[in-house]
Amino acid sequence: MSDEIVVKVENLHKSYSMGKVKVPALRGLSYNFKEGFTVVAGASGSGKSTLLNIVGCLDLPSEGHVYLQGNDIAEMDEAARSRLRRSHIGFIFQSFSLIPVLSVYDNTEYPILRSALSKSERKERIMRILEDVGLGEYAHRFPRELSGGQMQRVAIARALAAHPKLIIADEPTANLDSKTGEKILELLGRIQKEQGASVIIASHDGNVLERISTKLFIRDGEVCND
Repeated sequence: MSDEIVVKVENLHKSYSMGKVKVPALRGLSYNFKEGFTVVAGASGSGKSTLLNIVGCLDLPSEGHVYLQGNDIAEMDEAARSRLRRSHIGFIFQSFSLIPVLSVYDNTEYPILRSALSKSERKERIMRILEDVGLGEYAHRFPRELSGGQMQRVAIARALAAHPKLIIADEPTANLDSKTGEKILELLGRIQKEQGASVIIASHDGNVLERISTKLFIRDGEVCND
């Protein structure tokens, strides 16, 4: 892994309101994510998903800064964050978040429908990606016809559609058996090496922690080094 910083997080705070009560999820977290693989580790409720949602431009901090491609995302308007998210980030959700009425092909194509690519260029890219994740023959199936591991691979293919430089995966093995989870990690590793994308994974899966050497441990929304 190189020393180039791909995401810089400074004094990040995030609180949610529950009625009149504010519940802190992140408490002054600072960290430099560098090129390559990083796993964000911690127990359920530690703030992993909150951190990834902010880094992935899906949410905004209550305080602090996140610098991505030299931009402080909190200072960008929603349209600019949306453009950055589409062009630079691939997000793999824990729950897959596939659109049930769309086929595997259409789910994968969805993020680049508004791109400058022609229909034939989109088709070539999508079929190549589906072949890469082992789903070329499943292009016209629907999510309901797939196993959990296959749906996760569709989610990965969709995240890769725009050729992102940053892939963010929230508990990508949480809903999978150990064998399928291992295949997903191997796939992400191959993609990272072949495409040069940096990958940030939130997980408390022991297999993930064992495979990835660069780790950010968080507890109660703070960096935990012990």
